Amino acid sequence: GVFEVDSLRYFTPLSDMRLIWYVSENGRVVSEGAFDLDTLPQSSSVIEIEIPEKLVGMCYADFSVRQKIYTDWADKGYEIAHFQFELSSDKKAAALIGRPRNIALSDEAGRFIISAGDISYTFDKLSGMLAQINRAGEDMLVSEVLPGVWRAPTDNDKEIKWRWYERGMKDARVKCYSCESVGSDTVVTKFALGSYTVRPVLRGEITYTVKSDGSLDIRQEISVDASDRMPFLPKYGLTFVTHDEDNSAQMSYFGMGPYESYEDKCLASHMGLFEKKVSENFEHYIRPQENSAHCKTVFATVTRPYGSGLRFTTDTAFSFNAQNYSAVGLSEKAHDYELVPEGRVYISIDYRESGIGSNSCGPALAKQYRLDEKQFSFSINVKPIGAGEVKFC
Repeated sequence: GVFEVDSLRYFTPLSDMRLIWYVSENGRVVSEGAFDLDTLPQSSSVIEIEIPEKLVGMCYADFSVRQKIYTDWADKGYEIAHFQFELSSDKKAAALIGRPRNIALSDEAGRFIISAGDISYTFDKLSGMLAQINRAGEDMLVSEVLPGVWRAPTDNDKEIKWRWYERGMKDARVKCYSCESVGSDTVVTKFALGSYTVRPVLRGEITYTVKSDGSLDIRQEISVDASDRMPFLPKYGLTFVTHDEDNSAQMSYFGMGPYESYEDKCLASHMGLFEKKVSENFEHYIRPQENSAHCKTVFATVTRPYGSGLRFTTDTAFSFNAQNYSAVGLSEKAHDYELVPEGRVYISIDYRESGIGSNSCGPALAKQYRLDEKQFSFSINVKPIGAGEVKFC
């Protein structure tokens, strides 16, 4: 692959810079190299890198411009700029394929249980929600998987948050209208989400379908209240709550990282495969608030130290977050020092999250970064995994 390097400098060449490049396939580096730059001011130079012919899935060419020398303002090796070029974006080709399993449905008092080999999913008939995921006798969830729209208001939400509170978004609860099985592999739930004293924020239908590889497709059709007084939503998505008593859970994701990234705040990040402890995925602002989400994610896992956990994939990008604090818990604390890890991981798999903006001292959030859609669909696939199964191929 041939690329052009343009220098915008006026007086000095780029001889104090080193260009490091790599080509990645589904987050794994498949070729890499480096160049010492010598481009003259207001000039261009051409470089050529090795791009393998047969790339499959999510593939990128990344270029990192680094300091070659120490300066008063930056250390040697400091990254000056990062550029990323998409080579392939076939998300389906990057999906995992599991071995086929026989699917069976059990209709019991108060619940449906759908099994696929050693994996089972339990659905509560009263709430209509996914109540438990079990793999090889191990329960994965602490509580039901719930749809939600709340995020802990940021400093920039200081104006819009009062309209969110007025519509009862912080305390919104699920009301189930129906929960029915369809065949041996599907459960369909019709529901509304809202507070007790105001009209629902939204209504929706969730279709849960267990696949032969043991994974669960969750397809959501959402209709948001279209009245004039309805503000844009903080976000919309599902929250999975798992165990993490010793704060040792691990997370990995293929999306925008390594820094927190939102629709309007992602220039410092780039697409790639990133891994860290869940406890490290948190920004300790003086006043607790929304932080550390990762937009444009297509694959994510949250696991215990010995490897078991949950894997999430979609055909379209989603916003991903995993933290040891709930959104409601964050919004109820006034200072960072008041926070105590809850012994759980709150995993947010969101269709979209409204941008961060600058309304603490600037204009309201730009319309293109607001979740203001009145009708939308959102599908994800979740699967319980064991040690050795966390692989993105």
